[in-house]
Amino acid sequence: MVSTFYAVGCSLLVDTEGLGGSPTPDASGDATGDRTAQAESGADTSAPIDAGKTCEATFCDDFDEGGIGARWTSKDIQNGGLLDLGTPAVSAPNALRTRFATSTAMTDRVALLERDLGMGTHLRCDFSMFLETRPSTSFVDLFRIRTTAPGVNEYNLFFGVNASTGATFREDLYLTDGGCGCPRKEANPPTLLASRWVRVSVETDFATASLAYDGVVVSAGSFGGFAPGSNIFVALGTVAYQQQPSVVLFDDFSCTLGP
Repeated sequence: MVSTFYAVGCSLLVDTEGLGGSPTPDASGDATGDRTAQAESGADTSAPIDAGKTCEATFCDDFDEGGIGARWTSKDIQNGGLLDLGTPAVSAPNALRTRFATSTAMTDRVALLERDLGMGTHLRCDFSMFLETRPSTSFVDLFRIRTTAPGVNEYNLFFGVNASTGATFREDLYLTDGGCGCPRKEANPPTLLASRWVRVSVETDFATASLAYDGVVVSAGSFGGFAPGSNIFVALGTVAYQQQPSVVLFDDFSCTLGP
């Protein structure tokens, strides 16, 4: 199934039957301040991501060892966002959890991790996601690919959840001449149901991109149209453009970057 692309609007999620069970929040928390950016301190990302597991991708994290964000380049927490470890997890004992309480502030709220993958032109990222509490209005972004190119100050490819249309898969770019494509293209894949583990896959060569749920492509089309001119960054977590509460869990993240 291929979605129709159009130049409008913003976020994403999927409607699919997956594994059931509602997560039980734990009491652990990462009470960093409104904004934290911490450089990665020599984490060996080529090492096994867990006992008995080997990372065969460019980067992996199952959130079971080393603390929250230990393998990532930076952490960003703003305006009441919270990153901690929660359950259930696809690979026990932990999943990464992002949480936002109800807010009256009209500001974007952020709780995410970002990783510098280096240079390349073909990227595939896979992760498991459990939407525990979905926002009742507006949308949240859950995954982002970021880079630059000649004439492009910043390019972003987003996956997110949209309360009105269900899910979105979109790109934004900011040109060096001051122009903006925000968004330049957007697709609306199937809605992702709450309280189900879903395996999400995003693949791009910066000319086309595809989105899959549980191995089934739900959206594909022309995205990008340029060769990246700098390192490629991936971000996992939540950017909430709304005041409603949301809780999302992530597990078994991996990305493979090729030439």
